[in-house]
Amino acid sequence: MAQTILEVRHVSKSFPGVKALDDVSFSIKEGHVHAIVGENGAGKSTLIKILAGIYTKYEGEVWISGKKEVFESPQMSKQKGISVVHQELKLSEPLSIAENIFLGKPLRTKLGLIDWKAMNRKAQEMVDELNVKLDVTLPVETLTVAQKQIVEICKSIVAECKILIMDEPSATLTNKELDVLFGIIAKLKKDGVTIIYISHRMEEVFNLSDELSVLRDGKHIGTLRTEEIDKDALVNMMVGRTVNMEYPRSEITPGEVLLKVEKLTRKGVFENISFELRKGEILGIAGLVGAGRTELMRGILGIDAVDSGDVYLRGKKVKYKDFREAIQDGFGLVPEDRKQQGSTQIFPIKSNICMTDFGRISARGIVNDRLESQYAREHVKTLRVAAPSIDTEVQYLSGGNQQKVVIAKWLYRDSEILIMDEPTRGIDVGAKREIYDLICELVKQGKTMIVISSELPEVLGISDRILVLHEGRLAGELSSEEATQEKVMNMCI
Repeated sequence: MAQTILEVRHVSKSFPGVKALDDVSFSIKEGHVHAIVGENGAGKSTLIKILAGIYTKYEGEVWISGKKEVFESPQMSKQKGISVVHQELKLSEPLSIAENIFLGKPLRTKLGLIDWKAMNRKAQEMVDELNVKLDVTLPVETLTVAQKQIVEICKSIVAECKILIMDEPSATLTNKELDVLFGIIAKLKKDGVTIIYISHRMEEVFNLSDELSVLRDGKHIGTLRTEEIDKDALVNMMVGRTVNMEYPRSEITPGEVLLKVEKLTRKGVFENISFELRKGEILGIAGLVGAGRTELMRGILGIDAVDSGDVYLRGKKVKYKDFREAIQDGFGLVPEDRKQQGSTQIFPIKSNICMTDFGRISARGIVNDRLESQYAREHVKTLRVAAPSIDTEVQYLSGGNQQKVVIAKWLYRDSEILIMDEPTRGIDVGAKREIYDLICELVKQGKTMIVISSELPEVLGISDRILVLHEGRLAGELSSEEATQEKVMNMCI
């Protein structure tokens, strides 16, 4: 029988207007992979930050190996054997892999000088032991997200962590990179490291975890062995209701050609891309990470310069100098990175929603607060954004609700063509269904959609037609009737 390594006892944490954790108690066994699942806003991130020593003021207790611990800083948490691989990786980009691995704990010679050779040798041994091919002298800024995660894991090993918390580690990884990550997790588990795994991807939870704990609305709903529950029952525990996981269909017949792209090229990124988008259509774009999907959209919208090719909107040739011109022509963009590119985190909900068209709510440069609040409330209600008020800063919302705010600002702008890049990344199953329903509802209201997604079931489930990109080239086009995961993946690779 495995021993209990971590216990949280009656832990509660509140923020202004929100109780993030409400009397949460459960335990985790040593050397196991323990998944923590729940909708956005369930309290997972808050719990992680308490265990990591980031949040130091809370009610309740944390026990490690039978001893009550109080973390007054992240350093104290690390000293007790807890390490975190955050969703937003925290590495020093200009430094080498070896320098990052030993950051704060450098190896030294007998004279007290930093032993660069020993650090490089030891770092290379660690990376090799994880069955990963990496030159540890490379600067971190040259690595992929998956490789950076490996560096974070090596840092944790150097810190001799007993408990490794992984927050949405697979969110931006390809299938090949996932296999590497899962192999590393298996090795760490074999070496006796306890893994706390946070993910919205049900397949990963069931394939990797020994036990799982469910949080909902800040409360602990239950902890059980993974083999004791199936996917439908788990989703029901997470959301408190039965969720129809079938993808909705718009059932709208696409109309005339609205957007036409001819031989668009940006050297070294994408080449000779041609396609059409019809009014009322949901056009899916599939491809592996690095295939050029996002970059293609940025080129069309004037965010990045292109080298050649033409774009026609409603039969008229257009060439946007910047995104502002594309917005004026009816485009909207829900970007892959909603925190950095899609919203202003420290601004309230109402300001984020109305920022795409201040002309509607201002006169002589002065914003009419009554009008701004009126429009914001309408869209918050329409999209069912869960928030204490429209004055709440976006940074305090769950991922799903942040995504709804980003979508709301384009509905407020009344954009005709809405491009959604990874619309459900990092969003729980309940919020995903709401986003899918919203996409179909927008099409029924006369909008036209382009959806970029790395999740094949998603792009297959909601699209009328699918374009597949491979290494910057158009590999093929499939209708919804003929598209299958096998056909799309064959084109992707």
